[in-house]
Amino acid sequence: MNTKSQKSEFNALGFSKWLTDKLQCVGIRTPSEVQRNAAAVILNRAERRDLFACSRTGSGKTLAYILPILELLVKDPRPYFALVLAPTRELARQIYDVITLLTGNNSANSGNTLIVKTILVIGGGNYGTGDSNEESQGLWVGKPNIIVATPGRLLDILQNRNYLDVCGSLTTLNFEILVLDEADQLITAGFCEQLKNILEFIDSNEKGNHRRQTLVFSATLTPALEHLTSLITSKDPSRQPVIINLLPTVADIKQEIATNPDLDQRYILCPEYVKTAYLVECLLDLCFKQMIIFCATKKEAKLIHKVLITLGFDGTDFGFKPVLLNADLKQSLRFAAIEKFKSLKSRILVTTDLASRGLDLPQVDLIINYNCPKSATTYVHRVGRTCPSKYKGKSVTFITQYDINLLQSIESFIGKKLEKETAIDEENITTILKQVAVAIKDAEIRIEQEEHELTERKPLDQKRKKKLAEESEEKTSKQSKSGS
Repeated sequence: MNTKSQKSEFNALGFSKWLTDKLQCVGIRTPSEVQRNAAAVILNRAERRDLFACSRTGSGKTLAYILPILELLVKDPRPYFALVLAPTRELARQIYDVITLLTGNNSANSGNTLIVKTILVIGGGNYGTGDSNEESQGLWVGKPNIIVATPGRLLDILQNRNYLDVCGSLTTLNFEILVLDEADQLITAGFCEQLKNILEFIDSNEKGNHRRQTLVFSATLTPALEHLTSLITSKDPSRQPVIINLLPTVADIKQEIATNPDLDQRYILCPEYVKTAYLVECLLDLCFKQMIIFCATKKEAKLIHKVLITLGFDGTDFGFKPVLLNADLKQSLRFAAIEKFKSLKSRILVTTDLASRGLDLPQVDLIINYNCPKSATTYVHRVGRTCPSKYKGKSVTFITQYDINLLQSIESFIGKKLEKETAIDEENITTILKQVAVAIKDAEIRIEQEEHELTERKPLDQKRKKKLAEESEEKTSKQSKSGS
């Protein structure tokens, strides 16, 4: 009886039985608050109002727009129905995975499953696609219903690919819905120009009275995002966007972090030159299911990962299997690292702030801030990766002689003094110091060798890419001629 009433909550929002059955199969029976509020706006095609939705990480924002889009596609299964933009390849891949989980195989043999063509446009090759040039072919020839993309890669295809040879019309990309996920990041300096060019391109394809619906989702309400909201609100008084703000206030966040009994926040005071040894001791002494080590730079993350491998933390004695995630890695390696960590085949993720938001990593119960965050907001996002519901979590922040002011700033922001970490054996630091120093030197040598090999291989890779691009263009041209 209880199951039936829970299932009917999604039905009451206007979702079809096939979709609620899919949700039940993956263990989702009750809509979250942001999903309830967003569904009412997106499914109302008579008004088609824009939406600004802000809610916390883990509140179900991805499903809040995916479910209504899939529901609408049942009634209007046309190509280029929705465009979803995400700031990182990892988040775009996660969104793509959620869609394919609910829609099943994209082939014609999908049985009773809704056939939804979804393409992932992020560059670097994906899902067995050996060359990212195939993305442009899939975009124009495949005529997908949903496009999930990062702005830079999508803009590259729009501006640099001769798509008119394939689609034959500027008005092909005429989207019903545009989604900006983690919008506060998409409107920063690194993305705003790309986003502006994409919007100009798709807006130029509007036909007659057709008006696309824009859905803006974020886990943070930044001043820039507030300004964007006010601009759109004042631009057309007759079409006011719906604003859903489920974020706690700054005071609420401070109170939660300061009083949360399940989040144990600590610090380790150590000299800068022995910080790596303290990190190793943390791995030896602290209990955890999964750990994220946050580093300040890509170079530092790479070095720490190599050091852990050199010291044998990937071997059978420890079984930690550390993985590295940073923006310098090839896309296939980035995806492989996330999949290995999510599947619990790895217990340690070494990364930058690339993993501080967006990614769904529910098993993490220990955060190591190898570098003290420069801002209290960054600290909040990092420690927010641990302590999911029903579980206890812990964060340990390394404080060197240069970080005292940063620590005081964080403590002032959250309204709580961090406690000193007492669970590690500081006397053992001197014992392992020499071994760690040797591991650091070995890691630096290995990184230098890898970079040298990469430099030598680059000219060959560029020639290969040029050849693949030429073959791709030739293949596309042949398909266009045969179609005509």
